[in-house]
Amino acid sequence: MTDIANKINKFRYTLVNNFNNLDLGNFYSNLDSLKIIKSTDEIYGKLSYYTNSYYNCEKNIIIIKKNKIDDMVLYHELFHMASNITINNNIRDGFYINQGDINIGFGINEGYTEYLTRKYFGDNHTCTYEFEVTIAKNIEDVIENNKMISFYLRGELESLINELSKYAYINDVMRFINNVDYVYHHLYDEERESKIINIVSKINIFLVKIKIKKYLDIYDLDYLKENKDELLKIKYNNQYFSKFNAIQDENFFNYIFSKFKSKSK
Repeated sequence: MTDIANKINKFRYTLVNNFNNLDLGNFYSNLDSLKIIKSTDEIYGKLSYYTNSYYNCEKNIIIIKKNKIDDMVLYHELFHMASNITINNNIRDGFYINQGDINIGFGINEGYTEYLTRKYFGDNHTCTYEFEVTIAKNIEDVIENNKMISFYLRGELESLINELSKYAYINDVMRFINNVDYVYHHLYDEERESKIINIVSKINIFLVKIKIKKYLDIYDLDYLKENKDELLKIKYNNQYFSKFNAIQDENFFNYIFSKFKSKSK
């Protein structure tokens, strides 16, 4: 058995033993016809200088640069395969949708794909997805772990949107997803630096607000006032962002308490 075949078997074993079998329909459907090619052949989509691997949703093919086969890179692409359902060029890959005029969810999808790769196959993998992984981890803090994995493996961005809409207006949720996509595509574009900083600030505010509302589902505001450490977790768990880290703790508390009224018991 080849080394790649061994890795695929390890991936299969990991999914079967950690995830609900009812969520693995896309995985089983794609596995038998999956092809893995060590090539940059134009027919399968040329890899850029910065990209070592790529999953072609329509053809169910993983393309990896020759001499660039890394375990974590392969597992990342296998998660894309496991969450992909493509019918008549309508692509649903995890939290990404490319369907007619709809092209949304790329940033969150890459972040959660990489997050799962590190969680189940080792956390020593570093890549260009640090921002997106941070987003995914913050979302999972709000949504139950099993729900988010199920939505991802079934290719159900709509279910993720509906879940987030329990904690924010639907328009704010859609704006958040689009903002993450924008940052994903332009994070290292120096000409857009000021715009990126502004959008990242908005992303952080959204994440903080939904986390607070999640806390208020568990605790009332009086409890939080007496146990401010719970709020500090929200503040300092967003280390990637600087919006609230620079604010004095007491001012941060005042900001939070001014935004939410105490829940009735």
